[in-house]
Amino acid sequence: MKFTIGGLILLALASLAQANNYEKRVAYYQTLEGMPEYMPTCMAVVDDVISKSKPYDRVGYVDSDQKDVPSYQSASIVPFNQSFSRIKPRKVDKLVTFKAIARKRQQGTQWAALEIRCGLKDGRAIAIDYRETGVLPPAMQ
Repeated sequence: MKFTIGGLILLALASLAQANNYEKRVAYYQTLEGMPEYMPTCMAVVDDVISKSKPYDRVGYVDSDQKDVPSYQSASIVPFNQSFSRIKPRKVDKLVTFKAIARKRQQGTQWAALEIRCGLKDGRAIAIDYRETGVLPPAMQ
């Protein structure tokens, strides 16, 4: 694979812009009332993972069981000094679990309930996985 100097510069600028957006999202999430200190990095990474996934195009941080409760307020964190999962064998020291909702890419008005796991290492989110736990009825959307 051959890269030109201009192509490398564009790639570097794109990476910098993406990192800058991540930092902006983390900074924004830190301003939300009642935000636990461990959640902003998880939420910023989940934003990217969900928006780039095949089934979903956006995520909402609402607890699917308690519609009016931000999911970060019902998140749990536990010590987890082991590999995140068999598929993602990164060693993490804490595990955060929380609920969210995600909009289905192909059915733009349909939202699904998700259970999200976020692996932290030294306070940074390094592993994310999620599973759909159901589709929200129209009254919940």
